[in-house]
Amino acid sequence: MRTGQATSGLDGVGCEPLIAAAEDEGVVMLVLPKLLQNAADAEMHATLQHLGRRHAMQELQRQAEARHAIAALDAGGVQVLVLKGAALAYWLYPDPVQRPRCDLDMLVAGRAAAGRAIDALGSAGYAAVADIGMENTPDFEIALKRGSATGSHVIDLHWHLLNHSVLARGFDFEALWALSIPIPELHPQARGLGRVHALVHALLHRVTNMPSGHQDRLIWLYDIHLLAESSSEEDWAFFLQLCRDKHIAAPCRDGLEACVSVLATKLPSEVEDELRRLSVAEPWKFGRLGQGAMDRAHLSALPLRQKVSWLRRKLFPSPEFMRHRYGPQGGFGLLHAYIARWWVGLKRAAGG
Repeated sequence: MRTGQATSGLDGVGCEPLIAAAEDEGVVMLVLPKLLQNAADAEMHATLQHLGRRHAMQELQRQAEARHAIAALDAGGVQVLVLKGAALAYWLYPDPVQRPRCDLDMLVAGRAAAGRAIDALGSAGYAAVADIGMENTPDFEIALKRGSATGSHVIDLHWHLLNHSVLARGFDFEALWALSIPIPELHPQARGLGRVHALVHALLHRVTNMPSGHQDRLIWLYDIHLLAESSSEEDWAFFLQLCRDKHIAAPCRDGLEACVSVLATKLPSEVEDELRRLSVAEPWKFGRLGQGAMDRAHLSALPLRQKVSWLRRKLFPSPEFMRHRYGPQGGFGLLHAYIARWWVGLKRAAGG
């Protein structure tokens, strides 16, 4: 990562805010060697070593759960691509412990395949979180959870590459699978997105986090930074072709420029020039990209039948969904939660 002048002799007062900030940004294991180097005393050094051991144990648990899930899907005959940090940790980073994540993201080839995956994962002890299944979610994904002796583990099962119809448009599972790469360090049957698709996915996933203002979390930018700086001339040519064909130059350019600003990412000048040229003809506006704008764009890109289904699930989600999302108590609390949800929806529909 970009480094400035090292802080000399960090003590408990100086180190704890840095640790908290690094944990929040997901980069604590990337900066831990520097923190250890500058620990002011033996006590702080021991505290940092304990932090490293804790994260190493968490990584072993994540790895074991991921292998358990992938084995269950393989036994059920379900093709699956591991996404995001769970994949990148094992082929992009020197050590998987450097890429923390809170869940396991996996992509399957559509709703029918998702149904088969749910059955296969059910046999491995996974169940839909709060009973929110495919039939009552407005999203292109569901969360599945499994409890174990070491805690719980969550899988985000996707049947579109991204949870937004405009951003996901044109990314066919078969094409992604054809260019996927093996991840034997995770599991003998594990596969993930190829380098260019992984870069595009990271850049587009950043857009989905813009309404919350968390799109530039450091670990997400660092994923993009590593993918960009390790791309070959051939990779960049394919990347630009995807940007042309799928009209995603502007969101990709925005994410890469964020990496240049924060992490001094080095990009080929011809790539920057071409992205700038392609972006001019695209309708993306990132100044104030709120959830309302995201929802309206998502709805407009859906086929008519899916529009009706999405609106129904968005406006009238199941009581299980409402209790999980808002935590209302009793019938009156549930009614109040629905009214509040409709009011927010009206404001978003009006341009909020």
